Amino acid sequence: MKPHGIETRLRVFEHQALYLGQTYEGGVFQQHHLDALCAYHQRTHGKYYQLVHKGVKFSHYVGVIQVGGLLLEILPKTAAQNNGYSNWQSVLLPMLEICHQIKVEAINSAKVGLSFYSLLEVYVRLYLEEVHQLLAQDLLRMYERQAQNERVLKGRLEQTKQLQKNHFTAQYFYCQSFSFQYDNTLNRILLATLYSILSMRLHPNLMEQCQELISKFPSKIRYQAFQISDFNRISSNRNTSRFHYALQLAEVILRARGGSIQAGRYPLTALLFDMNVLFEEYVFQRLRRLRVEGWQVERQVQKPFWRRRKLRPDIILQKGTRTLVLDTKWKILITGQPTMDDLRQLFVYAKYFNAKKAIIVYPFAASTTAQVNEAFIPYTSQEEKINCQTIVAPLFKNGQLNANFANELISLITD
Repeated sequence: MKPHGIETRLRVFEHQALYLGQTYEGGVFQQHHLDALCAYHQRTHGKYYQLVHKGVKFSHYVGVIQVGGLLLEILPKTAAQNNGYSNWQSVLLPMLEICHQIKVEAINSAKVGLSFYSLLEVYVRLYLEEVHQLLAQDLLRMYERQAQNERVLKGRLEQTKQLQKNHFTAQYFYCQSFSFQYDNTLNRILLATLYSILSMRLHPNLMEQCQELISKFPSKIRYQAFQISDFNRISSNRNTSRFHYALQLAEVILRARGGSIQAGRYPLTALLFDMNVLFEEYVFQRLRRLRVEGWQVERQVQKPFWRRRKLRPDIILQKGTRTLVLDTKWKILITGQPTMDDLRQLFVYAKYFNAKKAIIVYPFAASTTAQVNEAFIPYTSQEEKINCQTIVAPLFKNGQLNANFANELISLITD
């Protein structure tokens, strides 16, 4: 079932191209779809996809783009390798959970199946459920400063304003006081996010839930548009801790909506993740949680290289004086050999971080014989050897993310 207002819902994989008039999963790619994506392309400077002859080609970003009446779901290529379109959530959503981007357990406990929802709708539904719980517990009330005319003296009299505003109306007092109320920045952000959801083209059930939640908000909470920077104005303390997850989701949704961004006459919503960054973070988080005895796992450790430029490998593993350098690559290992650029990068990392082994971790390979473990050729007879190892990470098992991923990866690395 398509969300309300969505004419076409297409599913593609990262790095795939869409061509005018061709049929894809979900429908036909038409001229007005291409026009909408061309307009959005100018706004983003080609960050998420490139324009090709009568079509578009996507990059390594995955997620959802909704522009005009077109909903595009861009899935990780692992889905093409292992699961196909129908089970994309078995790959992407658990990765987002491990990387602290989403609470998958909240999705798994829901009664509605995930195949019914796009990734954007998953975030929206989680947000609506979280706000529903917060309303049941009562929203945050805070002391807010207010300055206005009063018929009785309340708080502190603002003498300058009193003379300016009440010189001819002595029956009023211009006072500054504090009141314990719902109208505060945090609640206004929650409400603004609900109104932002109403402006999207989502499933009618979600829109009905959203309208119902808006009606339950206290009437004295002012609606106003927010910038992402406004989230920094919310102080983190024990009173606001229960709102933390709702605010995280609100920020994702407001970023996805893009505020006032419009692709010409086409309203725009985009929720996209860089798979290079997500894969790196996933490998790091799984290794960090494993806590193998004696091994320390660090990420993005940097050393000066040239002028203000620094070297920053993805992951460093250390055990006593032994150091391993890991570099993650979200791409298919085709021939079993890394590119020359990757080899040069690994060699420099190993030299600067005094590592005896430098490892490239791939998510999958074109063949089972793609993994190698060979030493760089030393340029002097006195130089110690540095091994270069390519590993295809045991990312999947039985069509799902491998629950024993970290143990199997460590055993491959430390052999």
